[in-house]
Amino acid sequence: MGTDRIIFRSDLPEELLRRPRLDTAAVSRLRACLDLCDAEALENIVSAQFREVRPGSNVNYYLLACELLGFIRSEVVDVPDAPTREAAYDAACRALEAAWTPELLCAALLNYCEAVLNTASRGQAPPTDQAIELAKKYIAENYAGECSLRDVANYAHLSPNYLSSVFKKKVGMSMNSYIAVVRINEAKRLLKSTAEGIYEIGEKVGYRDPKHFRKVFKENVGISPAKYRSLYQ
Repeated sequence: MGTDRIIFRSDLPEELLRRPRLDTAAVSRLRACLDLCDAEALENIVSAQFREVRPGSNVNYYLLACELLGFIRSEVVDVPDAPTREAAYDAACRALEAAWTPELLCAALLNYCEAVLNTASRGQAPPTDQAIELAKKYIAENYAGECSLRDVANYAHLSPNYLSSVFKKKVGMSMNSYIAVVRINEAKRLLKSTAEGIYEIGEKVGYRDPKHFRKVFKENVGISPAKYRSLYQ
């Protein structure tokens, strides 16, 4: 075998080609973070792609990094200032070529992410504020249904855990508490303005169990639904 032999991909042993493919969930999270220009969440997701690969698994980290870089580049084609965007991509390619450890490959990717997000986010509202507004919009339109954290997070394009954390920091209460406030405020309106039964009103605002509705109502208002209605009759 001489040094001038052409080596085809099919000639390589399988273990040299083995690398994780981005699963649907990872792709969705990456795309959401890029849409929202959420640097913190994007860093967590990219870093996780390297942490989840176990030592000795024969994964080609360089190919993994190239796959991530290619995906991210394809998602930011509409970002303004193309020269800056392409310069960042060229710099990332050179950094990947020079990296010799998974940590350096990951760092090169994160530098690229920071560069393109800085370009994309100029003139935009903070990403967490956008996500919270989307979450509030979904809750306002769907509070009468199940309105689970996962459903809200999917609408806001963030992971449930991350959205739960930033929502509480920004709004000052947990998402479940916020949903309860929205539901109870609507229940108060219906109790004052309609003659509908308390059971029916509870169902209309998302509580199928009358006992649970009365419990949550009293926790938020301080009195029972029946007592509250009596104050306005």
